[in-house]
Amino acid sequence: MGLDCRPVPGGRSLLVRLPTRGGPLTAGASEIAASQLVFATVGANRIKCLVPRALFHLPLVAVADCESPGAIEARIRQAWRERQQQVQKARDWLEKLGCEVETPAETPQALVRVGGSDHPAELAVLEPGAVVLPGAGLLSGMSLERPEDRLFHTDADLDSAVDLELAVTTRAEELVRIRDRLARQERVRAMAAGQERPALVVERATQTHRVLLVGRRLLADTGLVESLRMRGYRVTAVRGPTEALRAFERHSFAMALVESELDRFEGIEMIPTVRALPGIEELPLVLVDTKVRPDVREIARKVGAAGYVTHPIDVPLIEDGLARLIEAPGRRRFTRYPKRFSVRASGAARAEVAHEIGRGGMMVSTAREVVPRALQRFVVTLPDGAGTVGVDAEVVYRLRGGGIDTPRLGVRFERFTEDDERILIAYLSALERGA
Repeated sequence: MGLDCRPVPGGRSLLVRLPTRGGPLTAGASEIAASQLVFATVGANRIKCLVPRALFHLPLVAVADCESPGAIEARIRQAWRERQQQVQKARDWLEKLGCEVETPAETPQALVRVGGSDHPAELAVLEPGAVVLPGAGLLSGMSLERPEDRLFHTDADLDSAVDLELAVTTRAEELVRIRDRLARQERVRAMAAGQERPALVVERATQTHRVLLVGRRLLADTGLVESLRMRGYRVTAVRGPTEALRAFERHSFAMALVESELDRFEGIEMIPTVRALPGIEELPLVLVDTKVRPDVREIARKVGAAGYVTHPIDVPLIEDGLARLIEAPGRRRFTRYPKRFSVRASGAARAEVAHEIGRGGMMVSTAREVVPRALQRFVVTLPDGAGTVGVDAEVVYRLRGGGIDTPRLGVRFERFTEDDERILIAYLSALERGA
């Protein structure tokens, strides 16, 4: 075809320069001027565009049936138009959700910034429901090493930007759990091979409590979110009660900070509403007001709010109080049900029994010795053939005597495997309904 070609190092591909003849590459309002295109051959029948830079984001282009440079250029232009059409669909979808969207001409992606969860992040959206997760550190403090983990397909029928943020954050946390599980499996293999000594403690427990923020003001307060995140909390922020209750269907929280005024819904009303959810006992709920109002503070105290603060919140000033509320031993996190749950802990010789269980933890009967504050993996078998759930849990305390035949461990859930937290919540909800 008379094109300028040269082999790339290793000789497995050719680098090809193709002079353009059809003017700028255009699609809608986007326009890229280029006097030549540069691409690399991939196998015998496909190419990867390299220059202009925007074309690098295109998928591999099939050119086996192209018989001239003009035909190759036309194929590339067609791929560019199709990519731009997908970007416009992604933009329309994000704007419908209420997201602020950028579509740089040099990058055929719709970019959206999400905040108010563990850390603000910029997400690239290829098409409705197809999200490219950040490559490092922005969500859950993790890096995504495998290319297949970068692309996340969520539900294209989401209702709001908050739903998108919840879906992305949940996926990032899931990837963290998968990474941790693989690391533990590798340690087990190393121990089996005699390369590492076995240990009772999987790892020392660290502060990973999940906190829910409810209200538009708290959602937009990136300083508050970042301050909590820096202190080890996992933060989810939502606009109002509907999104909050939806979040409780997938996760449980160690604490909730709720604005006093939530559109037509008073934050105080959230207290009995949340307490009525299955598996939740004394969830600390702190009311956040715009200014000090003694009458509101008194009402909040009477209905059971754990605290009353004003916005903006000075986290360093109240962080000890928040920690005390979460760690308070009198706040039960599990309930006695007619069912008994079979529990097997890592390193245990046999299965044990959980007499009480809830969203946040369980009470396990066992005579074995456990290191206090140890973080262990537990596999809980749900009765009635409902399956099993895996969870890393912290041993908080041990009960002896008082008429108890077998000592019991107070265990607090920390990190669930895969989608197991949602499965446990659904099962406890069925128990509460008597299903």
